Amino acid sequence: MAEVRRIDEEHAAQFDYDLDAIIAEYKRLEAESARKHVSFGPRWVEIQSRSSKYLPKAAVT
Repeated sequence: MAEVRRIDEEHAAQFDYDLDAIIAEYKRLEAESARKHVSFGPRWVEIQSRSSKYLPKAAVT
């Protein structure tokens, strides 16, 4: 694990720890790659309301 962190630190230092520059580099490498890339969009989570029996009586309308 220490080796992975060291490599990550060296990579970030190459871009002066600028996250936008690091992401741009990854996107550039992805575009140049011959590999197929997939992107999974955000997942929507349905929020279920709490049952009124668990709410205080003052909150029940």
